[in-house]
Amino acid sequence: KFTKRKRGRTVRLVPIASRSQQSELQPRMKSLPPLPGNQYTTTLRRRAVRKLDEGSTKTINGAQHERSNQSDYGDISLGMKLIVVGGRVIVQSLNSLADGLASPAQLVGVIQRGDVLLAIGSVSLVNLPVDQLMAGLRPLSTPGPGGFYERYLELRFEAGTGHALLKVHEDSQAVKKA
Repeated sequence: KFTKRKRGRTVRLVPIASRSQQSELQPRMKSLPPLPGNQYTTTLRRRAVRKLDEGSTKTINGAQHERSNQSDYGDISLGMKLIVVGGRVIVQSLNSLADGLASPAQLVGVIQRGDVLLAIGSVSLVNLPVDQLMAGLRPLSTPGPGGFYERYLELRFEAGTGHALLKVHEDSQAVKKA
């Protein structure tokens, strides 16, 4: 360990491990296996964690405030319309928030129509019976015990593999309407 004065401050210099030392350290480090090529994870951040009733205001420090992106009250939507087809949860569309702003799903920029939702946090949604599947989806649309929605949701998707199932579903819906 060396110290050196730099711009009037004392800086401690620490030697960095050489490549051979780094390769010896590598097996001790635990890492997650890489995702298959067509899978990705993303974190959605809700703009609000409590719903604000339409047309209402919130009193803060004696003053009336309308909805605000900085507030805990407002549009709790993630901006994804999901559909369950063939036991898989598929992104049917991405929507803006009610106030016209981009939704959390739109802001991350990677989620697209036809992507299959595989997991929410550490809860896998693959090959589950319908009741367990609905329970797994609950964090997306249901507040917790204190009435607050989860602000951050880590989601795992499979890119584009739901297009065929989505098309079959939409075709069957069109036949039913006709």
